[in-house]
Amino acid sequence: MTKLGSWDELKKFREDNRKETSLLTSDSGKTVLAVGEATCGIAAGAKRVAEVLRKEIDKQGLENVSIIATGCFGYCYAEPMVEVREPGKKSVYYGYVTEDTAREIVSGHLLKGKPLTQNILNVEVWIP
Repeated sequence: MTKLGSWDELKKFREDNRKETSLLTSDSGKTVLAVGEATCGIAAGAKRVAEVLRKEIDKQGLENVSIIATGCFGYCYAEPMVEVREPGKKSVYYGYVTEDTAREIVSGHLLKGKPLTQNILNVEVWIP
């Protein structure tokens, strides 16, 4: 990367990269599925879970959903993990995600708005 020489260059760099980084925040207006792909997640099957999520999202035509890889969530025992970030809602953290669970996250949580209670790790989520 080129060395930045002024505040104006830093501001321009920030603006140029804002679109890319907006997926990490609620600014994007999209639902984001963050898959824990640190060493622990990969060893537990996170790459395959991410692949299944991508296929299901494409199959259902969900254009307002993105998948990103993230580092360790800190709960290695519960890998593979998936965080569902929906605009205006608290994140939902799923643990012990299998390929079937990944399909259920798309069909149940994303399409029907019904979180999968058996895999939720955080307790601050309101489940209707």
